[in-house]
Amino acid sequence: MFDFYPRQAQLVFVPRVPVVKIEAPVIPPCPTLKLNVPSFTYNIPKIQIIPFDTKICNGGKFSTTAEAMDFIAQHCLKYHGQITKQLLKAYLPLLHVYDQCEGVYSPATRLSRRDFEAQYRRITHSSN
Repeated sequence: MFDFYPRQAQLVFVPRVPVVKIEAPVIPPCPTLKLNVPSFTYNIPKIQIIPFDTKICNGGKFSTTAEAMDFIAQHCLKYHGQITKQLLKAYLPLLHVYDQCEGVYSPATRLSRRDFEAQYRRITHSSN
């Protein structure tokens, strides 16, 4: 009835399967946006020139340097709130002064340094 003798165990043949290591999936990197944007350098002047009405000043033409400098001084006081040498020099290329010797309007930039200083002193002393 009961078998007290141990049975003989049979060995089961297990085939050798190579062990493959499973790696985590590699996620590709996000595509990058590469733009070749040219770089520009902007020359921003310290003094912003505000154009004046050419109807008031006859197209920027004046008969004397004193008249031209007075016009620039009034314009600077109105729009910049101050009169400085830098402001006056910035507005000089926009004006033409009548040259009595040649009989033509010449650019106000041809004004000598001595005459410019004299006009600047006259304007600053008259405005105080």
